[in-house]
Amino acid sequence: MKEDKWGLAKISVNKSTKRNLDWLTINQKEQIQKMLNYSGLKEINSKNFLEQDSVELTFDYGEDQRLNVTTQTLKITNNVKVEIVNGDNIPFYARLYHLIRDKDKNFLEIIAIENEVILIHKKEETDIQSLNFKPLYKSSSSETVKDGNISLQAWYDIVPCIGSGCCAFPEPLWPGGPYVTIPYNWCGNNCGSGSPVNSVDECCRTHDYCYGAFPSYPDRCNCDQNLLNCLDGISGYGGAPTLIRTAFRGKMSIEGC
Repeated sequence: MKEDKWGLAKISVNKSTKRNLDWLTINQKEQIQKMLNYSGLKEINSKNFLEQDSVELTFDYGEDQRLNVTTQTLKITNNVKVEIVNGDNIPFYARLYHLIRDKDKNFLEIIAIENEVILIHKKEETDIQSLNFKPLYKSSSSETVKDGNISLQAWYDIVPCIGSGCCAFPEPLWPGGPYVTIPYNWCGNNCGSGSPVNSVDECCRTHDYCYGAFPSYPDRCNCDQNLLNCLDGISGYGGAPTLIRTAFRGKMSIEGC
């Protein structure tokens, strides 16, 4: 975004003590089970995960506008992973990743749910052999950011933005491969030029164009909602889709969308 239109002043990242599914309400647990049912998976043992991590995020959208969010990743098996986003004044959101082996091909199934509604259910062929797990705090904190605070220019992800103001996100170099930092051309404050580097960046470019056409809220609510819809079905780019989505879901709440 070429102009300062994103509305984020600061995001603070802290480790969370929340583990398993104990911190969720009965209704929220039922929503996770609903995704599992859609995928034909059995009920999970809520205290038996291969890996898990959670962080507490505080979004400052202005001097007196703040949003607290918990994000959690649970690796149920090598082939099943769940991402959870839950916070003040935003709908409960979760995504299920299910790696399916069918003869000589692998498919990645993605299911997203928000406020009890299945937003997306898709399946795409993939080369990955197992689902990566990158601890959330490690991907959301860095020695370059003092006291765990992310500057406006860094926008959502902790990795500092490059000089143009565009952001960079840690992503797999190839499906299932090591993580490297990828600079974006459209995702970020005061950012927007060149060709999108991937499908996440394409979502940001479309969002930027929409903001250019609609200078204020409530007209921009549709821009933000379309960004969320664009990101819901994207996989393979680390935590960027979920992180970006959470930031703008919070902004929609602040703006009364």
